[in-house]
Amino acid sequence: MFTRGTICGARSVACGHSAHRGAKKNAEIAALTDPLTGLGNRRSLIESLASFARQNITFGIIQLDLDHFKTVNDQLGHPVGDRVLVELSNILRQEIRAHDVAVRLGGDEFILLITGTNDPTELLGLAERLLARLKPPLTIQTHKVQLGLSMGGRIVEAAERWSMIDILQAVDQALYHSKRRAKDGSRFAA
Repeated sequence: MFTRGTICGARSVACGHSAHRGAKKNAEIAALTDPLTGLGNRRSLIESLASFARQNITFGIIQLDLDHFKTVNDQLGHPVGDRVLVELSNILRQEIRAHDVAVRLGGDEFILLITGTNDPTELLGLAERLLARLKPPLTIQTHKVQLGLSMGGRIVEAAERWSMIDILQAVDQALYHSKRRAKDGSRFAA
């Protein structure tokens, strides 16, 4: 026979397990999320790439870097710099599809994983849209902030034998070439 106290105790335990599961899920999400921008973080990137490799997925990858971001932080302060990063993150979210992945590596470096494409012109189109969105200056607090954006990208075929290090080095190299080529602060190299 159950007493009222025993029943309440059972409810309490059930609620405790449910709360524990919720807290665990929240901790797992936080471990994969950049706290400033709400985008994925480096760990999220590694997990996404590992998942793509396991599932044999073809995808595009673009590495982005804000040009002269240090100047924004130095001249306008880190709170303005942080708002710039948040605004860029919002633009990235708006320009990619729901099943694509946006990651902040740290500082002013970002990576986009564009799933299900083997067409470099799709990456170029995305790069052009991003550049167009950043052409007019952003208004952050009372400041007009003109940003330049450098990007490097490539398509990774499902049949390729690749490692995360190889892929990240390849897009980093493409990013470096785009920085060397451009004169107007906005560029893309594949």
